[in-house]
Amino acid sequence: MYFSINSVFLIDGQYFLYEIFYVNLSCSLVFLLVLISGYGMSQSTGNKIGSDGNIGIGTTDPKVKLDVVGQTRLRGLLEIRGEEFAQFIQGKDADKRGVAIGVNDFGLKTRYRKWGGGSRAYNQVWYDQGGSNFYYGGSTTPVFSISDKGAGVGTGDISHKLTVAGSGKFLGTHANYTEINSNNYGQYLRQYGNDGTSVSWIIRGYSNNNLQAEFNSGGVLVRGKVQAEEVNITMGNWADHVFEEGYPLMDLGQLELFIAENGHLPGIPDEGSVKDEGIDLGEMNTKLLEKIEELTLYILHQEKQIQELLKLKDDVDKLNAVISSH
Repeated sequence: MYFSINSVFLIDGQYFLYEIFYVNLSCSLVFLLVLISGYGMSQSTGNKIGSDGNIGIGTTDPKVKLDVVGQTRLRGLLEIRGEEFAQFIQGKDADKRGVAIGVNDFGLKTRYRKWGGGSRAYNQVWYDQGGSNFYYGGSTTPVFSISDKGAGVGTGDISHKLTVAGSGKFLGTHANYTEINSNNYGQYLRQYGNDGTSVSWIIRGYSNNNLQAEFNSGGVLVRGKVQAEEVNITMGNWADHVFEEGYPLMDLGQLELFIAENGHLPGIPDEGSVKDEGIDLGEMNTKLLEKIEELTLYILHQEKQIQELLKLKDDVDKLNAVISSH
C-alpha cells in the first residue's frame, strides 16, 4: 500500500512544507516525514510523533497514523490507495455520523454512515468500473445508469433515450399525479384527480371488459379524423316511446306548417345550432330513430286510408255493375 501527501501546514503560526510517504512492507509500517522548513515538530506545541508511528498535529495523543486536531488546509494531490475508505466523521461515540469514500473491486463507493448502539447503519452509492451504472445500498440492480444510448432508471440494459424498469409516478401541483405501471396483463397509464384517489382516465395496453381506454370526467377533443371499426354508445333512453299508445303524433297538416315556418323537423336542431355546438351522436341517433318511427306511423295510417279507399272503390264498382245490368 502506498500513501503520499505533498502540502503545506500552518502550525503555531509557522508554515511547514512537508512530504509524507506511507509504505506497507510485509506488515511493517514505515513513515518518512521530511520537513523542508527549518522547524521540527515539538512536543511543546501540541504535536507528536509516537513510538507506534502515529503522527499527531494539534494533539499529543494520536490515535491513528495521522491524527489532526483543528483546521487543516491541503493544497495539492491527496492520493489514497488500497481497499479502505476515507471517512469524514462528525460527533463522538454513538452520535458519530459521516461520509466514507473509497474504491474496491466494484468501483467507486460513497457511504453515509451512522453509528449507534454499537452498530453502524449506512446507505451507499457506488459507481462500477466497467460501465456507467450507479447503485444504491447493497442492491445489484442500478438505480441509475448512463450509456451512449441514453439513461436507465432501475436497469443497466438501456435500449432507448430513457429506459425505466418498474413503475413511474409523475406528481402534479396538487394531490393529482400520473402513474405508469404494469400488472400480469400488461402496462397501463393512469391519471388521478386532485383528490389523489379518483381515476380521471386510464389507457391500457390490454383489454379490460373490452375496453382499453376509459375517461371518467370531461371528454376527448380530436381536431381531425377519427377512424374506428366499431363505436359503442351507452344510452339512457331510446325512441320506442313513439309506439306507445297515446303518443302525440303531429297531424301531417301541422307538420307541413312547422316545416314551412322553421325549415327543419320538430325536435331536430337547426343548421345554425349544429354549426355552433355540434351534435351528440347518441342523442341525435335517438331523435333520428324517433322520426323514423313517426314516419312508420304515418305510413301505417296512410295504408289504412288506402285500403279503405280501395274497399270503397270496390263497393262503388259493384254498385255500378248492378245498375248497368238493369
